[in-house]
Formats: sequence, C-alpha cells, structure tokens
Amino acid sequence: MFKKYRLNKNLTQETAAELLGISTRHLQRIEKEDNLPSLELLKKMIKLFDIKGEDIINFLKKED
Repeated sequence: MFKKYRLNKNLTQETAAELLGISTRHLQRIEKEDNLPSLELLKKMIKLFDIKGEDIINFLKKED
C-alpha cells in the first residue's frame, strides 16, 4: 500500500526515506510489509503521501 502512495507522489525511496527521517532500507521493509511503521512514523507517512483514511483503516484491520 505505501509504495503505491509513494509512487503517486513521484518520490523515490531515497527521497521519501529522507523526508520521513528513516533509512531507505527501513522504508523498503515497510513497503514489502516485512516491518510495520511505528505510530509516529505512520502519522508522518499519512501526511507525506496523503493517504486516505479508508486505506489506513483497511491496512490496520488486515494486521489484526
């Protein structure tokens, strides 16, 4: 899900990671769903990528 939003913003992983204050590798793991973002990072991602509330709810339901 996060990769789709990042690409819609025309951001590279490197640029997005820098704007989020994380490593590119960490972002790669989140995009592959190997890792989950912390709540603080999730807030930053929602703002940076303009993620829809509905998509976040569906993402969080999937993780339960």
